[in-house]
Amino acid sequence: ESDIDKAHNILLEALDDDYPDVRIAALKSMPSFSLRKSNSIFQFLSDRILDDNDAVREASRECLKLLSPIFPSGCEEILRREMRSTIVKNRSDAFEALRLTAKRWPEAGCLHLDELIREEDNDLRRRGSKILKTIAAKGGATGWDLISWSLQDEDVQVRRNASQTFSRLVTVEPRIATILVEAAIEEDDPVIRKAVIRTLKRLDMQNPRVTRMIIDGARS
Repeated sequence: ESDIDKAHNILLEALDDDYPDVRIAALKSMPSFSLRKSNSIFQFLSDRILDDNDAVREASRECLKLLSPIFPSGCEEILRREMRSTIVKNRSDAFEALRLTAKRWPEAGCLHLDELIREEDNDLRRRGSKILKTIAAKGGATGWDLISWSLQDEDVQVRRNASQTFSRLVTVEPRIATILVEAAIEEDDPVIRKAVIRTLKRLDMQNPRVTRMIIDGARS
C-alpha cells in the first residue's frame, strides 16, 4: 500500500515509453491498477488510442472497454471522440465500450445516446439506437424518451432498433410498452409491425387501450 504512488508514477512512465511492448504492458495493467489510483491515466489512455503503433492502439481500445464501465465520467470525452471517429474499427470498439458502460450505468448510457440520436450521421444514430435495448429496463423516463424519439426517426433502421425494446419493456414496464406500441402501431415497416404484434400478444388484454389497438389493427 505504501508503494502505490511510486507504482502509479512508474505506470505513467511506461505508458509513455519509447518501446511499444512496454506501452502495451502498461495498458494491460491499467484497468486493475486504476482501482487503486486513477489520477492522469485517462489522458494517457486518450493519447495511446491515437498512438502510431497499431498494436498499441488496439490494446488501448481494449483498455477503454474495461475502463469505461468502471469510470464512465473519466472516459466520457474519449468515448465521445472515438464514437465519431472516421476509422470504422475505432468507432465500433467505442460503441461496444458504450454498450458495456450503459449496462452498468444506464444514466451514463443515456447521456451519450441523447447526443447520438440528434446526429445527422445515420450510422451514428443506427449504432446508438442498438444500445436502447441495454437501457430500456433501467433507463427510466430519460431512456423511454430516447426510445420514443428514435421511433420517430426518419431512418427506418433506427426505428427498427427502437422497436426491439418493446419485448424488454413489456416485462418490466408494461404501461410504457403500451404507450410506445400505440405510437408505432401505424408503422408501415413490416419488421416494426411484427414487433408491435408480438408485444400486443403479451400485454394485458383487459386493458381498454390494448383492446382498442387490437380491434383497430384487425380493421386495418
